[in-house]
Amino acid sequence: MLQHVCVVDDDASYRDLIALALEEYLDCPRVSRFDCGQGMLRAFSEHEAVDAILLDLHMPRLDGDQVARELRARGCRARIVILSAALSPQDTQRCLGAGAEEAFVKPDSLDGLVHRLRATFQQGPGARDPAP
Repeated sequence: MLQHVCVVDDDASYRDLIALALEEYLDCPRVSRFDCGQGMLRAFSEHEAVDAILLDLHMPRLDGDQVARELRARGCRARIVILSAALSPQDTQRCLGAGAEEAFVKPDSLDGLVHRLRATFQQGPGARDPAP
């Protein structure tokens, strides 16, 4: 069960939709919201336990894949998922190469988002396997 998820998206309405899906439909008791990657990176050391981080791919200053890469460099083991309004095969490879476990196109409805997040987190939320 997810206990703490960070949502990073420069679009406030979509950030709130993701938080609603997590809190109301996936029973996540703690959702931290950030409007930019820099804010997430500044706060990262303050978070004692984060199960998952949901990042928008295209944001001002730092894109989601850049944030994911920096989080992994800092030793973050939380599950990282990158979402985007549009996602090319090259974007997907870039996200996975940066340390995200998954990248997908943002669903355009609450029902679609809840369904997608449930499927994503049924695969085993929480820390990723340590590197060999």
